Amino acid sequence: MDFRGAVERAVKMEEASYNFYANLADVVEDRSIAEFAKELAEWELSHKEKLLSLLDGEISTEELGKQLPQTLGIAELFDEDSHAPGKDVKLEELLRFGITKEKKAAKLYESLKIAVDDPVLVELFDKLRSEELTHQEKLEKLYEDMILEGP
Repeated sequence: MDFRGAVERAVKMEEASYNFYANLADVVEDRSIAEFAKELAEWELSHKEKLLSLLDGEISTEELGKQLPQTLGIAELFDEDSHAPGKDVKLEELLRFGITKEKKAAKLYESLKIAVDDPVLVELFDKLRSEELTHQEKLEKLYEDMILEGP
């Protein structure tokens, strides 16, 4: 897999995630959940924009930054084959789905990192994996605060 092909694959994944969350925000009945789905869509759009900037040569992999997230392990409690939530989604269901989706994205980037030989791609996929884990961490903290500990 060459650099362009790898980045284009990542763009498609981020685009699909953005479309899912944006469409959910348009149809969900609970307005607070719709706003949260919009925020998740913005996370995915941010990834897509970074990847496109990378393709266009506007930024380098070094400019993507790298965070060292510490997930809470809440994702391990959920079934990875959870179904996409519909318009009557509740906050807990959306958080569970989002946590699982971010975990799967991180695993995909880890697999891509292992599958390539180009050191630039290895670094890129490592940084993208880190970003997905950061999102997972944020969602897990929300789940802990809002669901496990309650209002």
